Amino acid sequence: MPRNGGSVEPNKYEIGGKTYTQQTLVFGQIKQLRPVLEGMDLTGDFSPNDVIEVLGEKLPRVMAIVLCPEGVKIEDKDLGDIEHHLSFNLDIITAFDVVEDFFDCSPVFSLVGRFQSLAEKFAQETGNIQKPPGGQKKK
Repeated sequence: MPRNGGSVEPNKYEIGGKTYTQQTLVFGQIKQLRPVLEGMDLTGDFSPNDVIEVLGEKLPRVMAIVLCPEGVKIEDKDLGDIEHHLSFNLDIITAFDVVEDFFDCSPVFSLVGRFQSLAEKFAQETGNIQKPPGGQKKK
């Protein structure tokens, strides 16, 4: 995908008569996603179907965070209005497309794995072995 100013060119979706765009996540969106995804097991390989199933009723909120109405700045969007609109207008086929495109333009889960590997390498090299989240103490 072509890059523009460090961001992937946005994907566009027509949903309920409105055009939404999706591009690489910015820190503000990550901050918004964190409480929504807290407590969810998002490790492993996920297909779009798996993601939609895991998100369940949280899907419209997550979509409201990752999508932006065309012509609106990401920091100016009204999440509540967008979530409501998507709840009643987002069809399952478009939801699959958005999830697939999300992984193409925001490789969040691969980044999490890279950070975890880096932290483990650092711990081994410094002798600071700590208990990984949800796991046993490493030796």
